[in-house]
Amino acid sequence: MSVNSFWVRWLRARRARWDCRSHRGGRGGRPAHRRVHHRRLSCECLEDRRLLATFTDGEFANWTFSSFASPGSSATATVLATGGNPGACLDVTTVTGETAWAKGMNLEFSWQPAIDGSIDTVQMTIDEKSVTGWGDGQAKAILVEQGGQLYGAVVPASGAVTSWRPIQSDTFSEASFRAVTEPDYRQWDDTRHPDFSAGGADITFGFLIGNRISGTFTQLYDNWSLSVSTAGAGQIQGTVWDDRDGNGSRGPGEPGLDGWTVYVDYNGNQQLDDGVEPSAVTGIAGAYTLSQVSPGQWDVAQLPRAGWAQTSPAASAPHRVTVSSGQTAGDVDFGNHAFAFIVSTLDDESDGDYSDGDLSLREALWLASQQPGHDVIAFKETLRGGTIVLDAELGELAIDSNVDIQGLGADQLTVDAAGNSRVFNTVAGIAATISSLTISGGEGGTDLVAGRGGAMHIVAGAAATLDSVIVTRNAGSLGGGIYNAGSLTLRHAIVSDNSAYNGGGIHNHGTASLFEVAVLRNHATNEGGGISTELMGLLSAAQCIVSDNTSDWGAGCMSVRQPPRTRGWNLRKSRCRVTRLPWVGASSLSTKDSSISAIAWCTVTRQRHMKAAAESSTMATWLSSTRRFPATRRPRRWPMEAGSSSEVSVPSH
Repeated sequence: MSVNSFWVRWLRARRARWDCRSHRGGRGGRPAHRRVHHRRLSCECLEDRRLLATFTDGEFANWTFSSFASPGSSATATVLATGGNPGACLDVTTVTGETAWAKGMNLEFSWQPAIDGSIDTVQMTIDEKSVTGWGDGQAKAILVEQGGQLYGAVVPASGAVTSWRPIQSDTFSEASFRAVTEPDYRQWDDTRHPDFSAGGADITFGFLIGNRISGTFTQLYDNWSLSVSTAGAGQIQGTVWDDRDGNGSRGPGEPGLDGWTVYVDYNGNQQLDDGVEPSAVTGIAGAYTLSQVSPGQWDVAQLPRAGWAQTSPAASAPHRVTVSSGQTAGDVDFGNHAFAFIVSTLDDESDGDYSDGDLSLREALWLASQQPGHDVIAFKETLRGGTIVLDAELGELAIDSNVDIQGLGADQLTVDAAGNSRVFNTVAGIAATISSLTISGGEGGTDLVAGRGGAMHIVAGAAATLDSVIVTRNAGSLGGGIYNAGSLTLRHAIVSDNSAYNGGGIHNHGTASLFEVAVLRNHATNEGGGISTELMGLLSAAQCIVSDNTSDWGAGCMSVRQPPRTRGWNLRKSRCRVTRLPWVGASSLSTKDSSISAIAWCTVTRQRHMKAAAESSTMATWLSSTRRFPATRRPRRWPMEAGSSSEVSVPSH
């Protein structure tokens, strides 16, 4: 009979794992006996696609033994070097007044259902010989230990055996094993059983030998053998298709998708565990077959892809599939809708031509707003190194839907308003991500309401994440670079050479989180050359650099108008200055009107202005407790070209 490739791989893996244990002395780290011919693992494939694995041990070297005896009784288990069938054997002697049990657990052979497959049945064979006495109370059981609980299946008594002969148990299924209480082994719970399915915990095996009548009994045992039969595997089949209309049902003109990975999520962790969970890749027509799936009820899922949304099953949910031994579960299909728009021109236009080579960023944003769900906007490789200059008549770019704008690298693609308008504006209720872009040339204007945010205006109720971006040479009334009244996450970014009335680089009116951000050479004509936050704004920053920012009027590194609840540590200040009234404070960061700020692991050098600010405010206590760290500490990464490790340099004026 031919052996399919799955079982060949399985057998090799099992033997390799067993061989490793033999060399390192078993799972418990004990010395392994050299005579390995008495310990062996063999496997064979049965005609119904089941696997039979048999482990034999005639040396009892890698075992643990324990015993329980009632008052006046005793039980011992001793490994003898000779007297076996042949070689070493196990001597079990019970001196029984009422009850005596000897327990042995093998340390070398274990079963991992998630890897080795679900178990159908277990059977024990052992050579036995009576040396002294025999009684009707003699009993044996196969033991299974799983998750710290012991389970046993009773092997019927075999009667007196004065010469070596093999004793074979029945084949026991999961339901045959009952929970056993230790240490007296008197309570056997018929309602609790081990889990032999592929989702069950690892299993170790052993045996229990005892007596319940008076007398002294000595039995010899050799060639303990355990056979594990896996449940017959099943199959799952289906198709992954392109749901072009996004309605969750496959219709005419919707082809299959090749190259998609589908897998059985045995443990329900919503990810593919390689080498443990069956998986398959779809062919040209989108069809797939998952083979050797353990019987049971499992989640079947596909690996997600950027730019695609799963429409069937809805909400990216997996299928729940029941697999039967030797059977195929079919029609387990997945529908996916492509939602990525590929910008293919540097021109800023809105002419209704969305063909390849003529789809602009403005048009992609509009198309994204016309369909539900979260959309992705990417850029054609041919645009690398280019600049999108916004049309003065069309004005700012509106982000009015949930969208992820994925650039080509902050030094490879720029969106520039050329001083004619703001670059990006948002509406309430959206969640947007912008990554790997330079945003420049934005002009919000001088009006304290209409002119907020030269590069980006995040309104109340909107959330924006800017990752690996450069925000440079923008201007506005509040927040020359970014004005935030909603939720801002800024990471791995540079905010430089922007200007405003308050908050030359960033003005925060909402919740802002900064990580590995350099705020450099920004200017405010009033307060907060680098950053300002106010009116119950919440600002947190970690591993940031705030350097060389200026302001004309004051407000500085932690100068406040009302006492904020502010805490910080490892903060230093770098070459920031105030051109007027330096006693008011330095010019990197201002917090006022009960704003809350947490600043950690940020870099600033020369604190003379910050100290002046502290002396004229309620921040003196905070600054006196600030710890310093080496000036060599720098954020680990800044906006980079995709796949590049070089830093992006932002030139000064």
